[in-house]
Amino acid sequence: MPLPSPVSSGPTRPTFSSLPAEIHSLILPHLPYPDALSLKYTSPYFYTIVDTSIRVKVSWLIDRQARGLPCPQKKCILKTDAAFCESSGGQVWRLMEKRRRHEECGVDRCEVLVGRKCDVAASKGRTGGVIGGMMRSDQCMHGIDPGLVAMAVLIILISFLVNVGLGIGMYLK
Repeated sequence: MPLPSPVSSGPTRPTFSSLPAEIHSLILPHLPYPDALSLKYTSPYFYTIVDTSIRVKVSWLIDRQARGLPCPQKKCILKTDAAFCESSGGQVWRLMEKRRRHEECGVDRCEVLVGRKCDVAASKGRTGGVIGGMMRSDQCMHGIDPGLVAMAVLIILISFLVNVGLGIGMYLK
């Protein structure tokens, strides 16, 4: 059964979904669980290719623990996405909500775009720690890292050039 094709937004402005499937397959394994889960439910195409398996869930929890972020204190049910999000008395869902709102970020450390300063926290005057509060949707800075997309494009381009070079070499023999 062929996979549904990604939905293109037209020729005016390229979107993540309009990128080739090969680029999606290079980027998707690097998404943390909350981002993978969000992307999975955006279209039938992404639903079929985004991995939110037990391995991805556990990896996200281990990463949170390693970075000193709050983790669920009760048993997590890993079988399905819905069971996982609702397990631990809804703690997993609440942690993902805090992450989405950048409530775990400080000005000098973004917990969503790891390795960057947090523009959302700076706009809220936060200096660090887990702090509550709402934010407008236009303030949300998380998403696919453009550097990761550029790296994926570069890998595909190099792979293409190597294959073309091999093809020409075989033709000349």
